[in-house]
Amino acid sequence: MFLVELSTLIDRKNDLVKLRDKIDWERFEKKFESHYHPSHGSPGIRTRLLVGLLYLKYLSDLSDSEVLSGWVENPYWQYFCGERYFQHELPCDRSTLSKWRKRIGEDGARELFKESLAAAFSSGALKLSYLGELYADTTVQEKNIAYPSEANLLNRARLQLVKVCDALGLRLRQKYTRVGKILQIKAHRYARANQWNRLRRTVKKLRTILGRILREIDRSGANKREEFEPILSLARKLYHSPETKEKVYSLHEPHVEAIAKGKTHKKFEFGNKVSVIRTRKRGFVVDCAALHGNPYDGHSLEPALARVEENLGAKIKARIGVDLGYRGHGIAKVSCHRVLHPRLKRLPRLTRLFVRGRSAVEATISQMKRCFRLGRNYLARKIGDQMNALFSAAALNLSKIILHS
Repeated sequence: MFLVELSTLIDRKNDLVKLRDKIDWERFEKKFESHYHPSHGSPGIRTRLLVGLLYLKYLSDLSDSEVLSGWVENPYWQYFCGERYFQHELPCDRSTLSKWRKRIGEDGARELFKESLAAAFSSGALKLSYLGELYADTTVQEKNIAYPSEANLLNRARLQLVKVCDALGLRLRQKYTRVGKILQIKAHRYARANQWNRLRRTVKKLRTILGRILREIDRSGANKREEFEPILSLARKLYHSPETKEKVYSLHEPHVEAIAKGKTHKKFEFGNKVSVIRTRKRGFVVDCAALHGNPYDGHSLEPALARVEENLGAKIKARIGVDLGYRGHGIAKVSCHRVLHPRLKRLPRLTRLFVRGRSAVEATISQMKRCFRLGRNYLARKIGDQMNALFSAAALNLSKIILHS
């Protein structure tokens, strides 16, 4: 009796109200019903609420805590998530969103992305005729890690090994707590002052200290205990990195790669490569996927086009505008797709204009990085890379639907 209905508070012309009616929420109930058991455990949180919170998080570029705080204050967000009455308490804990992302995995994230395309078709913002002309490009999704200086990584590996030894009751002859800290500070100062010989000697001392800890652990016989994995293998890679050329850029995210940018202000970015394909008209993203192993751009095009057909649920015939990094893509001329880049000669005038318009995909990537959380990935592990890219692309498509309405 005393609750306030949201329908009496909201403006029906609001963008989120219009977007709410264009999304098929029952699709998620059917897709994710296998993650809930009818009799075991406490009642699960509604799927629509969690999906709506994820959409709002990436649309507004917020963290988990911020989107929950905003949900309590904003009646439009509550109405978008399917609430009937205005709520004054948090709908769930911050950790619930993290646990639910782990539960649905990459397949669930791709389902949210596919629904953004389905909503675009149903609203009329995206049409089948737009799929005949596509633009493709790759970018780097940076991981939320500290800058991987060698001194930091060596000292941090020593600290983590000592921590495990203390937990197991393994007595070390020396922990190098004070010496390691002083050497790390000196390395930073030498690098700042461009004193490279002193820096190299300091890093060599840190590597020697790490080697002493590793050998002492091996002599004790505790190296086979599961508590030392995976930090022990990562520490060995760091210790032997000058000989093996096998680089480790983060201890908590060891899959991170260094991708050369060739730019003066930022020579390297540490994360993973992301492939993006968008339509020429309206700029809808029809595929966005994280690529590990730093593959050549041309080799990523054919799998990307296969994913586009999977996302759309239909075969397409398109011409794709790419940059010179896609030469050697391996797509035969007899296929249904035609790949065009600026070095091709004797192209008709309209085709040449299409190729020149390829730079529009870079504006799309820039928007995804600035507004939809593709610029820095805070989700853990490789699956976090995939999910963050898909959520970012879904948010971009939803923003295009809002602009169309």
